[in-house]
Amino acid sequence: MLSCTVYDGARTLISWNSQGVTPMQTYKAWSNVNFHHFDSLRRFKKNRTTYMLMFMVGDEDTARAAARAARAGKTYSPPFIPELPADSSAEPRFQVIQGNPSAEELAPLFGLHENLS
Repeated sequence: MLSCTVYDGARTLISWNSQGVTPMQTYKAWSNVNFHHFDSLRRFKKNRTTYMLMFMVGDEDTARAAARAARAGKTYSPPFIPELPADSSAEPRFQVIQGNPSAEELAPLFGLHENLS
C-alpha cells in the first residue's frame, strides 16, 4: 500500500510502511514519475512476485498552495525535492529520503518504474 502526493503534475512523494517488521518503519521516496500514470494498473510482476497495486494519490499545486497561504497571512514552504532526471518517460527514477528499506521492500517501486521504461 502506497500513499502518494503528486506535486505540480510532475514529481511524486511516496510513503509506505514496512511489513512484518517490529517496530514498523515508515519510508518515503521521491519519484520523477506522476503516479497518476498508474491509475489503470492493478497488478504487475517484478522478478517472480506479482504485486497488486493499492494506493491513494493526491495532488498538490504549489502555486495554488502558496496563494492560499498568502490569503491566510501565512508563508507556504514547498517541499524539498531531490534532483531527479527531468524526463520520467526516458529515465524513470526514485530516491529514498526516509528510512532504510531493504531490497525486497524496494522491489515494488523498482517494478513500477520499470513499467514505464
